[in-house]
Amino acid sequence: RDVTGVQTCALPISPRLQPLAAEPSHPDLTFYVERDANGVILFREDICVGREELIAAARGLLLQEIVRACHQDTDWLAILHAGACGTNSSCVLFPASTQAGKSTLASALMHSGLSYFTDDSAPIERRTMRVVAMPFALMLREGSWPMIESRFPELANQPVLNRFGQNVKFLAPSVKAGAGNSAQATSLVF
Repeated sequence: RDVTGVQTCALPISPRLQPLAAEPSHPDLTFYVERDANGVILFREDICVGREELIAAARGLLLQEIVRACHQDTDWLAILHAGACGTNSSCVLFPASTQAGKSTLASALMHSGLSYFTDDSAPIERRTMRVVAMPFALMLREGSWPMIESRFPELANQPVLNRFGQNVKFLAPSVKAGAGNSAQATSLVF
C-alpha cells in the first residue's frame, strides 16, 4: 500500500522512511500528526489512532500504524520494542530498552550478511509467530559511529541530525527483507 502521505508537525520521521521512498503518487492512506497541550495526536485519515505525551513515542506509534495499514488483515500477537535480523525463513528477536544498542547490533548483523527486519519495533503475527519486516532506516547515535563506519563507510557521508539532544545519523538497510516479507521468530535474545 502507498502510505507515503505522511504530514508531520515537528515529528522526526522523514529519515526513517527514506529507504521506502517511491515515485510520487496519490497515497492510499494519509496520516496527520497534531500537537496540543497534552502531547502529540496521530490521525489515520480523520480517525484518531493515538495520543502520546512525547514526540519519540508518537514516532513509534506512527511507524507501527504504517505497518498495520500495510497488513490490514493480520492478527497481531504483539509489537515488541526489539530488533530482528535473520534469513528469509527465520530470525532472531533482540528486545531491549531505548539506547541499549539494538540498531548497532542490527547493523553489525546486516554486515555479516543477515537480512534486516527491524531495529526498533518488531510486529509478530499471532497465528504464525512470524516477524514482519519494517525496513525503515536505522537511527545510529554518535557513540556507535566508529564501529559502524568501519563496516558501512557510507555512514560517514550521512548528515548529522540532532534528535532529542543527541547527534544521530541514519543508515539505510543494506541487506533487508523484501517488502512484505516475514520470517519465523526462532529465538529471543535478551
